[in-house]
Amino acid sequence: MDNTPVLQISWDSEGIFVSRENRFLGIVDITSPEPIKNEKVHIKDPGRLEDILYPGNKVLLKKAGG
Repeated sequence: MDNTPVLQISWDSEGIFVSRENRFLGIVDITSPEPIKNEKVHIKDPGRLEDILYPGNKVLLKKAGG
């Protein structure tokens, strides 16, 4: 299987997904650049995303502009 990315997106931090509080709010343990436990993050897509957002999955985070 080809592991070439379909889409390149820049990111600022990475972490481990903990839980989804509601459609737009998630909880993540940030692992880099500095560790932060149980950080609240905005989830831009309100869809279910069950194949992506499950506890223990690695996530990449982007700071909101502005």
